[in-house]
Amino acid sequence: MGLCLTLVSMAQNPVVYLPMDTDLKDASGNQFDATSKGTLAVQFVTDAVRGKVAFFDTSAYASLPKTDSLRFGTKDFAFAVWVKMDRLHGDPAILGNKDWDSGRNKGFVFYNKNSDVAGAPNFTINFADGTTDQGGSNNRLYWEAFVNGAPEAIDGTWHFVAASFDRNDTLAVWVDGVQQASAVNLALCPGMGYDDTNDYPINIMEDGTGKYNKGSGLKGYIDDLRIWKRTITDAEVQAMYSPVTSVRDIQASTSNTMVYPNPSNGKVNINFTMNQKADARILVYNMNGAAVKGFAVSAIPGKNQASFNVNGWVPGIYLVRVLAGSTSETVRLMVTQ
Repeated sequence: MGLCLTLVSMAQNPVVYLPMDTDLKDASGNQFDATSKGTLAVQFVTDAVRGKVAFFDTSAYASLPKTDSLRFGTKDFAFAVWVKMDRLHGDPAILGNKDWDSGRNKGFVFYNKNSDVAGAPNFTINFADGTTDQGGSNNRLYWEAFVNGAPEAIDGTWHFVAASFDRNDTLAVWVDGVQQASAVNLALCPGMGYDDTNDYPINIMEDGTGKYNKGSGLKGYIDDLRIWKRTITDAEVQAMYSPVTSVRDIQASTSNTMVYPNPSNGKVNINFTMNQKADARILVYNMNGAAVKGFAVSAIPGKNQASFNVNGWVPGIYLVRVLAGSTSETVRLMVTQ
């Protein structure tokens, strides 16, 4: 018997999605393009692992536009990003919307923390809602990688970092698809999640002021930055980390799974093989990492077939994942007009 999967929250795309392949344009459809702001321009290069990515030299950074969709106020928000940067002393900002001169200033910052020192935090996320005279709680909250048993994310190799800020609950953090321990209670900072006086933007490879790093030596590569004005789930993180990670290597078919016709603008068939009788799950993701369709089919040992319809879908590349018993395969589907 088929089993429908509820994927409503997954279908809510980020308010900003910067693929960072050749430019700083927003692919979310909201047109929140970033702008290169540093004394050095953001460069776009080809990486052996991730393909086309953005390179930020020591004095390069980028700003997202000032828009209500990126002014978090007292609402939930989240971000996810691929980073590759070398270990460095100090605490320069990687992503943030606050004046990082003080941890109590309103807003958030994801930053390096003495990653070149053995046992140091490696990377950290700070959040605060301002001092009491600014209407805040005067609290400043820190999530630190090593303190919470998390692995390194600043070590010269690619890592996927995601953070979900539930303002009534705990800050959730993932590193390379694995949710880490966290006891950061965001309810202790119920005030504004951005500086409502100075109205700093969200900056990439800088704090909100654009002045904190000051060519401090931090430089690195950024890829696939997403920001939501809501929380994200573990299932969404898995969708972004696993299928999209290796999209360049995913083919239209494998020895066990085939999707056809491909390309398609209508009915799509999936042929797959099972070793035993069980329910197989079919999940379809768009290139923003959001699951757009999910269902289950009762499968038998040997060859099986399932189908779904893509009529009316936005043209582009989708990833079809087949979870069959203990195996998982992902194949690429092109949807046309």
